[in-house]
Amino acid sequence: MVPYWIVTADARQAHLFSCKHTPGGDLHLDLVRSLQNGHENEHEHRRPSLLGGGERRGGVGHASAGAAPHSVSVGHEVEEEHRRFVREVKGWLHHAERELGVEQVTVFGASKMLGMLREMVGDLSAGVQLREGELTRLTAQELSKHPAVRKVAEASMQRK
Repeated sequence: MVPYWIVTADARQAHLFSCKHTPGGDLHLDLVRSLQNGHENEHEHRRPSLLGGGERRGGVGHASAGAAPHSVSVGHEVEEEHRRFVREVKGWLHHAERELGVEQVTVFGASKMLGMLREMVGDLSAGVQLREGELTRLTAQELSKHPAVRKVAEASMQRK
């Protein structure tokens, strides 16, 4: 029996689950792999903070006498971290298609993340569906009982 696949994703992590029906008719999910956002707080680790340092002689970011402190806005940095992670998720899905033979997968995520993924998903197969739902913190057992997961898995199983 070919499994159906779901991904739960948010800005911090993504999990790939295979879904199968047991002989008794229950839905069973197995966690196959996970991906963590390695870009989170990347700016704080790799870039010196320029806030409050630009005006001091010899301070980080010192450009000239009286220079004002400067930095990219925190919101912009977070947005860029999320975009980088979404690109990783896209590549991760490509890899799953090739390596695991994933033919159909439903990605559950927050609307903002799905919007970013939708912009980039163009060259993924037609078998990738995007559905709003923040399910990342649920265990495989909890997901197997979640109405949205059951609905997409049931629909997929009926098509096969």
